[in-house]
Amino acid sequence: MKNTHTLLIILLITVITGLMPVSRAHALFIEYTETYTDGSSQPFGEYPWLSANFADYAPGEVLLTLRAVNLTDAEFATSWFFNFNPLKNVNQLNIQYLEGTAAASVTIDPDLISAGANVTMPISIDFATSAGSSKAKKAALDRFEAGDYTVFLLSGLDDLTAKDFNTIYSSKGLDYLSVVHIQGIGEGSAWVKDGTPVPAPEPQTWILMGSGLVLLVIGSRRMRKNQATAGA
Repeated sequence: MKNTHTLLIILLITVITGLMPVSRAHALFIEYTETYTDGSSQPFGEYPWLSANFADYAPGEVLLTLRAVNLTDAEFATSWFFNFNPLKNVNQLNIQYLEGTAAASVTIDPDLISAGANVTMPISIDFATSAGSSKAKKAALDRFEAGDYTVFLLSGLDDLTAKDFNTIYSSKGLDYLSVVHIQGIGEGSAWVKDGTPVPAPEPQTWILMGSGLVLLVIGSRRMRKNQATAGA
């Protein structure tokens, strides 16, 4: 039995060591929880009102998933703004719609796009501001409303990763990773920003954690067995 435990530990160490050189996948999860302009209304739903998730898909490709998490029935997101790694050429970025509610337009401008309250960002994804003709059969360019989602494939740079969108814009004492304009809030509208971004655990991290737990269990069992033998 002792030899079996030893072989299992060696196998686990080999697996862990083999994973270490593998290229690290990146992911970035953003939740929108704060308003940031003086004239902004407050969305009625609980926050996070919206979320955005960047995840590495393949070398040079990133999947972006936008979701309307807690908007009310009347509220809808019209414009999403994102930052980009200033050391890379944002003009080379390609944003391709895959599924969900389609955007009305996508704008990429290295000279930056106005996003309210003196905030500027180089990427804007805009959705329709008027409802589709049939709610039962949602129009392709309908509003981005409660429960909606959309998925884009980001590409165009060989070394593009989700980490490239983890870029902060600072203005008047506030940091901005991404912002969104929400309409349909009574007479007003809301400009909302990200809270603290949450890096998603990488696959290697989960494997290392799981392997560590297995080793702890094996060690605990061996210790109890040794104690039982000593007390016999």
